Amino acid sequence: MAVNENIADVQKIQELSYPIKQTKANKPFFHGHRDRERTRIMKTPFGKVSKRDLLEVLLYYCNARSDTKPIATEILKYTGGDIRKVLFFEEHDVKNIKGVGDTFLCLLRVMREIISNSFREDLMEERAVFESWNIVHDYLKINMSHLNVEHFRMLILGSKNELITDCLIAQGTVNHANVYIREIVKMALDNFAISVILAHNHPSGDPTPSQSDIEITKSIMAALNTISVRVQDHIVVGKKSMYSFLQNGLLN
Repeated sequence: MAVNENIADVQKIQELSYPIKQTKANKPFFHGHRDRERTRIMKTPFGKVSKRDLLEVLLYYCNARSDTKPIATEILKYTGGDIRKVLFFEEHDVKNIKGVGDTFLCLLRVMREIISNSFREDLMEERAVFESWNIVHDYLKINMSHLNVEHFRMLILGSKNELITDCLIAQGTVNHANVYIREIVKMALDNFAISVILAHNHPSGDPTPSQSDIEITKSIMAALNTISVRVQDHIVVGKKSMYSFLQNGLLN
């Protein structure tokens, strides 16, 4: 019996030491699936790839071996089918979904930065702001619509309405950001502002301005007027929509 047991042990060691050549019979069921999915996506017309397929392929770069289709399905279930929310995942979000982690968060951050920079470059072209407010709205949406705390920003514009810089003025709790008017005036002077666009988000999702929003806007306008800098608009960013002070006659 001992001899037979020793032979069996040697056989096991040999099986572990020498990789078994994969055949059609023992290849995993998803063998070649990733290459087929990449090929299929590249051949699909732009904008026609399903949300789940997009996430499945994106997850390839964070999960070297596992089947990512169930993870993609779970992510969409978590976001209620809203793929935009995935771009703004934070640490607490990935903890609720098995199969995603820090690598996925880093990949999403890189994607956000690429999108944000593309909008910023559009804004820095001459007269881009006046020619298309949609560019400004899209830029603010990608940067602010899914933030969980309130941020107050100021886009500083030059003489040709080109974007000089995007300043984060204040970052607050879930429903309030302290805005320091003296700091706003200093930033405008330091960057040779001709005009500015103010923007802040409402984490609640409702972009309707509060009375406090209206009052602080008037105070900022008055302060910037003393240095001949015009406020072109104050935009409140909600989860799915925006509110423009200019369009609603609140800058008069």
